[in-house]
Amino acid sequence: MEGGTSGLSSLEIHASLEVMARYLLLPMVDSRRRQGARRNLAQAARAFAEVATPPPAEAVERTDESSGDDLAVTPWPAVARTLGEAMCQPQSRRALTTRILQQVGGAGHGQILLHHLLDADLHVRRKLLPHMQMFIRAFAQDPGTERGAVIPQLRPLLRASPGAIDNFLSGIPLSSADTPHAGIRGVMARGQGVAVPTIDSAAHRSPFAVAGDACVAAARMMLTAETDMEYGWSHCLTLSEAAWGFVDRGDDTGAIVAMSYVTGFVSALGFPGWPLAPAATTQATGIAAFRRALASASPEDAVGICLGGLEERDAAWGEVVSRASTMEDAHLVKYTYAALKSASRRPEAEAIFLAAATRLLAQWLA
Repeated sequence: MEGGTSGLSSLEIHASLEVMARYLLLPMVDSRRRQGARRNLAQAARAFAEVATPPPAEAVERTDESSGDDLAVTPWPAVARTLGEAMCQPQSRRALTTRILQQVGGAGHGQILLHHLLDADLHVRRKLLPHMQMFIRAFAQDPGTERGAVIPQLRPLLRASPGAIDNFLSGIPLSSADTPHAGIRGVMARGQGVAVPTIDSAAHRSPFAVAGDACVAAARMMLTAETDMEYGWSHCLTLSEAAWGFVDRGDDTGAIVAMSYVTGFVSALGFPGWPLAPAATTQATGIAAFRRALASASPEDAVGICLGGLEERDAAWGEVVSRASTMEDAHLVKYTYAALKSASRRPEAEAIFLAAATRLLAQWLA
């Protein structure tokens, strides 16, 4: 959506996502940093208000929502007008999320926005709903989407063991696109506007587990990559985590979409390999050492502490959230929120998600 589609600028979506991430993380910010976090939240909200001008309120066109299929074939403008109503009804919400997920590629940030909206309280939802409506309208009018098949190689992973993802991702050739951004968009857009295949009922593993594997892989990329951390690999998790969130709500399409994003980013940015621990220079453990490492000239030591069996993870999350919330970078705060949500869904991989969020924070602190 860079440069605007039908008058919609990228910032109109990015700013709303930053506002939501800062708002949702604010309760975890410690008292010493709360003022700075609130200031950044207010600044993001002002930036959002300056660029986002929702269309005037329109009369709501009611649709017959007795069947979950009705919304699936409703024209996009009508979907936008009935969005608030659709989000409140389970059958319509499932049809809505499936349609949003099928727009793999350019609409990825719209997917994250809807993901946040479904998590938001009613007051926040009313504030942001017009901007989701605006996004749907703009995307529906975009004639430039590249049509094609969703990446077909993903299908075997639905029946594979969790370890199979390693061999699969390491075998993906690097895209020949001129820039990583073009490569990411090109790979993901192969499925844009095309029906995403449903998951075969004969698959050995659940869609939730498959989407979780995608997000763990995305976090591991942040731990092993040397470049494109702030932009490329941060998006790899935020996009995949939103798709995983829809699986958590009952839409299995999100599993295919989450893996598609990881595949796209690996193709565009390369495969950095799997050794998890960056080169830490300390053998220290514990939350006190973690805080000292973040404050030191070698903050990546904090990542090694996370991966070394840190027990006080709640306190470590509080430190990462508090520091990220007081920094101005939008990608950092969005990534921190996605890592925190991912850890809540897959507790056994919490150390990886915490370490990934810590490494991106360390990149900015350094």
